[in-house]
Order: sequence, then C-alpha cells, then structure tokens
Amino acid sequence: MERIGQRFLEFALFFLILSFVSFLFIQLTPGDPVRQMLRVDEVAVTQEQIESLRNELKLDEPLHVQYWYWLKRFFAFDLGNSYMTNRPVVEELLTKFPTTLELALTSLLVMLMISIPLGTLAAVYKGKWIDHISRLFALIGSSIPSFWLGIVLIYIFAVHLNIFPTIGKGTWKHLVLPSLTLGIAMSAVYVRMIRSSLLEGFQKEYVKAARSRGIAETRIFFFHVFRSALIPLITLFGMSLGSLIGGTVIVEVLFSYPGIGKLVVDAIMRRDYPIIQGYVLFISLLVIVINILIDMSYLYLNPEIRLKKGERK
Repeated sequence: MERIGQRFLEFALFFLILSFVSFLFIQLTPGDPVRQMLRVDEVAVTQEQIESLRNELKLDEPLHVQYWYWLKRFFAFDLGNSYMTNRPVVEELLTKFPTTLELALTSLLVMLMISIPLGTLAAVYKGKWIDHISRLFALIGSSIPSFWLGIVLIYIFAVHLNIFPTIGKGTWKHLVLPSLTLGIAMSAVYVRMIRSSLLEGFQKEYVKAARSRGIAETRIFFFHVFRSALIPLITLFGMSLGSLIGGTVIVEVLFSYPGIGKLVVDAIMRRDYPIIQGYVLFISLLVIVINILIDMSYLYLNPEIRLKKGERK
C-alpha cells in the first residue's frame, strides 16, 4: 500500500501541473470562442454583445484569474458547460465515452486475437517460417500509419466489396473497420513483445529445472513461462488502453464514429475550451487509474515484489 500511496501522490501532483499547462495552452490558441458562439448564419453581432458574453464567461479576466475560477469549479466537481451546447462538460464526456470505450475494447480484442497466437508461435518455433512471418508482420505493421491502414480497409471492404459501412455507429458492422484499423496497428508491437518475453522466459533457470524434473511442457509454458511474460505485457496493455481511449481521435474522425475523440476535434474547431480542458483531464485521470491498477497487479504477478514487501515487515 505504501507503493500505491506514493504513486497516488505523484499522480495528484502531475494532474495539477497538467491542468495548469493544458489550461494555459488552450487559452493561448488563436481564435475567439465568443465570436464562434455568436456566429449564426449572416446575422450581424454588435461589439456590445461580444463584450457582454465575454464578461459573462469571465474571458476578459487575466489568465491566472480564469484558471483560479476553473480550479474552484473543478474541486466542486464542476467542469463548466460547453460553449456550443450549454450542456455540462461532464455530461458531454460521459455521453460519448461508452462509444469510445466500446471501440477501444473491440480493438484490444482484435489485437489479442492476432498477437497472442502469432507471438507465441514465433517464440515456440524460433527461426522457422512462422517466426519470419511474425517479424515481417511486426516490421510492416509498425511502419504503417493507422489512418492509411483505415483508408485501405475502407477501399477494400466498403468501396470494392461493399461489406461493411464506413460512417457512423449502429450495428456491429460499424465497429469492424475501425476496430481492425486500431487492432492491427497495435498488434505489431505486441507480437514482438510477446515473442521476446517468451524467449526470455524459456531461458530462466527455474524453467530448465522444471524440465529436468520431467514436468510437462504445457504446464511449464502456462504456469511459468507465460506467467512471467505477463508482467511487461500488462504494462504495455495498460498503456495501450489509455492511449486507445485518448488516441482514437484520427480513426473516429476517419470513420465519423461519434466517440469522445470526434467530440474533442469538433470542440477544437469551435474553440469550445471547457470541452477541450475536460477531455484532457478526463483522459489523464483515466490513465492514472489504469497505472495504479497495473501497479496493484504486480503484487500478484511478481513474487519478488511480495517477498520484498514481506522483508520490510
């Protein structure tokens, strides 16, 4: 618990610094959110109306005063209202978050279905044809940008074969192409990680000792080699989940998928500062929680941590 408490304090400090830096950069971006809010077709807007709305939103105050107002609302669990919809930022984010989470989880499923079998076979049959294929796949997959892969999948499966839709959200078919785009891009990294982790595990002394005692290879693999390989994989998995939820922006825009990524892109285009600030902090908080859970999982997966903890007691 001491390790978890220390990480929590570190993350709290990081969270506070991040909130200030993000607030500063958002406010310094070019464009006027007030003019954006009052822009309605060809209707003329007076300078008095602009100044009145700017005063109401406290955008005429110095930056440090604006940040102090925002920070007080934040500690009261209030991220303000969207400039464009006038709905609470928390409500806007939580409305879109399940859609992005659904896309992130299906993308992780695609990644696991590709990387675990391919990485495992590459480690078990090192130097064979399957190993060469896995390394070629990892090289090509890590070199291809996700947006380019998405365009290729759209051309093949939507334009040419007309199997899957490319826009919006509805049936399970709308999830296929975005999930494949993200899942294939991620699996290249995981194939290499799984292969190297398993090969390292096969060289451990306790694995050689287990073989010398005549323990079945399947038991050695699942209870010793694969379990030791889970530690770096879980770290990477947590990073992937956080980056997926926060980084599906390009894919969501490409497929017009109505998730939290597309929401923040629309907010940037409209200078909707509360949405942008809320998005940055929401994703940061999510990543912090994921990292704390990963730290807690180490206590179960890594016996050395438990032993050190017992020695301190």
